[in-house]
Amino acid sequence: MTRTALALIAAAGLCLTAADHALASTLNFASIDTFSNEDAQGTLDGVGFTIDFFNATSTGNTTIDLSTGVFDNAGSANQGAVTYANGTTFVIDFDQAIDDFALYLNDFKIGNVPQFSGVYNFDSGQGLGLTDFTLNENFVNGVKTQDYQLTVSGSGGSGILSFSDPVTTLTVFGGDRVNLPQSFTFSGVAAVPEPTSIAFLATGGLAVGVVAAVRRRRRMCRSAGCRR
Repeated sequence: MTRTALALIAAAGLCLTAADHALASTLNFASIDTFSNEDAQGTLDGVGFTIDFFNATSTGNTTIDLSTGVFDNAGSANQGAVTYANGTTFVIDFDQAIDDFALYLNDFKIGNVPQFSGVYNFDSGQGLGLTDFTLNENFVNGVKTQDYQLTVSGSGGSGILSFSDPVTTLTVFGGDRVNLPQSFTFSGVAAVPEPTSIAFLATGGLAVGVVAAVRRRRRMCRSAGCRR
């Protein structure tokens, strides 16, 4: 293969890698479009999702002020969000994996039914412990008590939970409640193949094209009696 062909392959790989890094740095918030008493649907960075609420009878849409220090000024003063007042559990289920996933909790409270639980657990569906997260420094009324567990106090925990691993399904359970509303939204980007994988696939296709072109040239030379 000629040096020119190799240079073209390398350039294609670099361009694809740069494009993927640019995509990975984009932050998107959920667009929550439809609601019922038990679920909500919407999209995040073009990826569809469903939020299922267990034993809920008053879910709906609301807004959260994400322009405050509690949320690191991450969004607007009227960021669209979902709220629920009853039940213990909700599940966010995406059509494909989401990278850089962050959950924005607003006034997540201690439950008001027997046991008065203030503990919330986060499960990816692959076993507890695989959904490790970090709290932003400005998180209020909440502490991380396990890799997968948040304990809230006082008037309710508010702030950002950032997840290190891609999220396809996330179950949040705890804080038994009746007529005790709290709200949340989330952000992230649609997961894409690793840059090296994309570059490999793309450069493989380019290499096939270069080889085919060289073979065509050789056939034409043989037909025309070209000198080597």
